[in-house]
Amino acid sequence: MVKEIFIIEKDVKNVKTYKKMLMIGMTLLLLGLSGLSAVQAKPVSVNSPSGSPTVVYEIGVLAPISGELESLGQGLLDGVRAAAWEINRSGDFSFNVTLNIQDSKAEEAAAVVAYEAVKASGVELIIGAAGSSASRAVAERAKDDHIVQISYASTAAMLSDSSFDYFWRTVPTDALQAEGLAALLNDTGYENIVIVHRGDDYGTGFGDGLKASFRDLGGNVMNQISYLPGTTDFSVTVTSIKAAVTAEAIGLISYITDGGSFITELRNAGVDLPVFGTDGIADASLLNSSHTTPTIVQDAQYTLGTRPHSFGTGEGRFDDYNASLQALNAAGLAYYGGQISLFSDFAYDALMVGAYAIEAAGSYDGALINAEMAAAGKGYVGATGNKTFSNLGDVTQSSYDVWQFQDGSVHAVGNWTAADGVTLYNNFVDPENFQLETTTTEPGETTTTTTEPEETTTTTATPGFEAIPIVTALFGIWVVVSRLRRRKQKK
Repeated sequence: MVKEIFIIEKDVKNVKTYKKMLMIGMTLLLLGLSGLSAVQAKPVSVNSPSGSPTVVYEIGVLAPISGELESLGQGLLDGVRAAAWEINRSGDFSFNVTLNIQDSKAEEAAAVVAYEAVKASGVELIIGAAGSSASRAVAERAKDDHIVQISYASTAAMLSDSSFDYFWRTVPTDALQAEGLAALLNDTGYENIVIVHRGDDYGTGFGDGLKASFRDLGGNVMNQISYLPGTTDFSVTVTSIKAAVTAEAIGLISYITDGGSFITELRNAGVDLPVFGTDGIADASLLNSSHTTPTIVQDAQYTLGTRPHSFGTGEGRFDDYNASLQALNAAGLAYYGGQISLFSDFAYDALMVGAYAIEAAGSYDGALINAEMAAAGKGYVGATGNKTFSNLGDVTQSSYDVWQFQDGSVHAVGNWTAADGVTLYNNFVDPENFQLETTTTEPGETTTTTTEPEETTTTTATPGFEAIPIVTALFGIWVVVSRLRRRKQKK
């Protein structure tokens, strides 16, 4: 090909040919760039079998393919894709689905861009987003556009708002989990804590709820420290914690990346306080060296917390979900190797409930689907439990696992319900009986601190990314540059 290109260069001898080649180069460049922009927006087929319904509906999916929740993105997509795989093979539905996947990055601005992309393609149902601030930004727009939105991971209490009348979620609200985390801290004997949380909708709402719930149980919150999303340097935060010399534990509301950075810096500073977190860090990827250091692995039992309960074998539709996930993986269509990851089962339930609402509506129309959502949830006990919804779109029946890092993975070591309180299993390891090698604390004044984020750049390939648009664009650029240089030489 290179030889042929040089022959073309040699044979171009007149202005007319020059202009023609320049036009070709510009066309190739534009085609390449448009190809790059269209790759992610292209609907993803989930291998519909022959003889399946000819009616196909395109479903929007907003997921954190990059950004702070990137480590969860592929697993979340597998949950949605497993549901699509099942829908396209089930006799319960008169239609098949394809997925229009967009990267919402768990950020407001990116979520809005992703929303506008799926809206432009004509979707009437959106699955997502992750990150409560991102979901809020979408919910504010979807209600006006009459597009149904079902989140699989956004738990902030502020989303329980009647104005978001097209917003639903398969995960319970943080208002409930704050009570559970406070109860866990109280029942395991901690009276004086420091709360550290993200300064966004998720972190601030949960942090305030934890503070109120813990104080209602007679506990003392010595300090509540907020940090800005994107923070990577937690030295100021750690100094504030070390100043609270009588603190016994830390309540942490964070994501994987910032949580890993915080705990690493905490341990490197010699602070041995146990960290009680949430579902935001309840994933083995926290122990991955790309997010943290071996320090956390060495003191894994010192990191524990609460998360919405996920079903197992024999419960609800868990076996259906796992079978679809494994079939998807066997077909080479799974992004995460057939593994069940954090919130992936909630993502499966989100699309399944939405599909039942579409079927009941008898039409792919957002207003009609929205009117059927409550009924669809009431009759559905999914991979994560009963999805009966309140009039605010929240699930009304929820329980929580008490989780703990042990042997490099997350283990369920207890549970909590509002009715029964905390129950700890025999495999629970009391942090009081697990000692770190180093203990260092320094006296001083306690202050409420907000840390500034460092600038970071993340580049991540999106699912289904193809090399052809890049090659086309580069070739177009080469042709344009060659023509211009040749023209300049002739002058």
